[in-house]
Amino acid sequence: KILLGYDGFMIPAFVGFIEDDARNYFPFDNTIRAAGYLKLAQYQYPNAVSYSSQTDTYIVDDLCSKAGINNRSIEGAGTTLGTVEAISLDAGRPVIDLINDIDQVFGYKTFDGPDGLVRRMIISGLPAASAAFAYTQGTNIFSVDRPRNIRGVHNKVVIYGLPQPSIVWPTVRQEENTLVPNPPQYIAYVFRSNIIQTTALASTVALRLMGEVNR
Repeated sequence: KILLGYDGFMIPAFVGFIEDDARNYFPFDNTIRAAGYLKLAQYQYPNAVSYSSQTDTYIVDDLCSKAGINNRSIEGAGTTLGTVEAISLDAGRPVIDLINDIDQVFGYKTFDGPDGLVRRMIISGLPAASAAFAYTQGTNIFSVDRPRNIRGVHNKVVIYGLPQPSIVWPTVRQEENTLVPNPPQYIAYVFRSNIIQTTALASTVALRLMGEVNR
C-alpha cells in the first residue's frame, strides 16, 4: 500500500501486491516490482471460456473472478451478449483480452483503483456536465485560441459486427457537421467487433460513438 500526503493527512495512491523482488548482498539493494490486482487478469488463463445469453456485466465480473480478483466493483450496461454465437476466450489467453473487447463495445473501462478495488465503469468521451475547476474573477487567468479545424472529427460511424447470413453489415450512422466541408461531407469512423451480433446493438453502439467522435 502506498499513501500520499503529510502530517497525518494521507490518501491511498496505490494498493496491490509484490509481483517480483530481487535482493543483492552487494551492492546491498532491493528491487521490488509491484502490480495492481488487475494484473492477475493479464496472466494466461489455462481453460477455454464461453458465454451464451449473458449480460456484459456478468461476463466481466465472472472473468475477474476466474482471474482471482476478489476485490472488485463491476458496473455494466446489462446488455445480453452471445445470443447468436457464444462469446468465447481460447485456452491460454489472458482474460483481460475478452474484458477489453467487451469494454470497447460499451464505452466502459476496467482499471485498478487507488483503493485496491478493480473497477469497471463507463468512461465517456463526452464533455462533463460540470467543470473540474472553479475560477474566480481576475485578469489573465486563462486564455485559449479556438481554431476551426477538422482534426479528429468524424461525423459518420460505420459498424461491422459478427458475420452471419441474416445481417448485411455495416450499420451506418451519419450526421452533418459544419466543420466538415462538402466534399468530403462525411469523415468515417470504422468500428469492428464480433461482440456485436444484432443490428439493435450495432445501432446503440453507433449512437454512442457518434456522440463521442462527432466534434
